[in-house]
Amino acid sequence: MEIVWSALIFVSGLAVLYVGAEGTLLGAVGIARSIGISSLLIGLTLIAYGTSAPELAIDITAAFRGKTDLAFGDLIGSNVANLGLILGTAVIIRPMQLNASIVRFEIPLLVLQAVLVWLLSLDGSLSRTDGTVLLLMFGGVAWWTVYRGIREKRSYRKQVIALTKDIEAEGAPLLELLEGDGEARPNDGQHIDSKVESSEVTNPDDNSNHTTQTARSLPINVSFVLLGLFGLIAGAQLMVYGAVSIARIVGVTELTIGMTIVAVGTSLPELATAILASRRRESDIVIGNVAGSNLFNIGCILGLVALISPFQVHPHSLRRELPFLIVFSALLLPIAFAGGEVRRWMGWIYVAGFALFMGYQVFPW
Repeated sequence: MEIVWSALIFVSGLAVLYVGAEGTLLGAVGIARSIGISSLLIGLTLIAYGTSAPELAIDITAAFRGKTDLAFGDLIGSNVANLGLILGTAVIIRPMQLNASIVRFEIPLLVLQAVLVWLLSLDGSLSRTDGTVLLLMFGGVAWWTVYRGIREKRSYRKQVIALTKDIEAEGAPLLELLEGDGEARPNDGQHIDSKVESSEVTNPDDNSNHTTQTARSLPINVSFVLLGLFGLIAGAQLMVYGAVSIARIVGVTELTIGMTIVAVGTSLPELATAILASRRRESDIVIGNVAGSNLFNIGCILGLVALISPFQVHPHSLRRELPFLIVFSALLLPIAFAGGEVRRWMGWIYVAGFALFMGYQVFPW
């Protein structure tokens, strides 16, 4: 009877998760349109940090309770799931073109971060000093991401204003081109600036311009995201609770639960968001969410876990799980620099690799 009840909780969480993903995606794309920045940066920050809230809540709680095996297993397993299950599934649904900034910064950083964790763990433990190093690294990454977003918005506004002046210099009224109604309107600076803010023109580097977006105000879009994230977190918690209850009934260890059920469960918000985004051609949100979540999981959450409760790293994690994460992260490097497009065959490799990783956790050899 207890297994049946746990299964019902799991299914209920799945339904809540889907609704939350829908709201989060609609609101995030709307915010990107409203404030004039790319969906990539929204994915790297707002969505990535929001969908990583289950990992943050579960693993910080686990650290305070001394359940560091569960926390470490969840974070490494979640990062493998983000790449293998989530990115792989999204690419199988629709191949995606990588944004140039991802190639230059986030993808190499994913590899560097995975290598750093492995190096810090070579002495058999993660100390408070190691946690501080990870947090400082993440702080620098977060600062650069926000700074880049501000710089991108300013650059985009300058391009639009320059384009406006070029059009006016040719004698064509800007508003006639934007509205298509053939009527001349006042072209004073304030009016033009408001049009730049409210128009549906998108960043040329943003692949999300394929999606038709209904005009919504910024507060409404923010509300969509907040409610959606609440749904994602609540749904994931329900699913994890149900799955962990079933696993404990059949006698699975904490590290295995962390690497498998909890890792996949806390990655479900990213998976739900990625599937919807891929189907709607929002590839920047997909890759931004995966990259941002992985950087947040290792840099911020693992750093906090080590600060709260330093712990021993199992030798097999040094030989198996961490090298596996490094290889998984590095797989994107040659494809990204060769042409920038992640094709379906790459998605199948990621999904197969993830299945191999999960198989080893359940049936170690």
